[in-house]
Amino acid sequence: DWKLFLNPSNNQTKAQSEKEDGEKSPQPGAGKKGRGGQTGLYNLANDPGESKDVTAAHSDIVVKLQAEAKQRAAEVQKNKRPAGQAKGIE
Repeated sequence: DWKLFLNPSNNQTKAQSEKEDGEKSPQPGAGKKGRGGQTGLYNLANDPGESKDVTAAHSDIVVKLQAEAKQRAAEVQKNKRPAGQAKGIE
């Protein structure tokens, strides 16, 4: 029932946040009020509109979800492969 918006500067390198052509990728939650670059925790069961950031009241959940995100990011980095080429496509 929890949704955690992570501060991208804490969870990815500058290179990861930019596309190959140098254009910056959109930041998660950047289009929603008050979320640009900020970590926020929302209880979707009680607040489906994500209007109340409950980070301060549930710091234990924030720590747990941040650890989970860090672990998943490490798995992706460990298992990523170079881009492939389809045969017959120029």
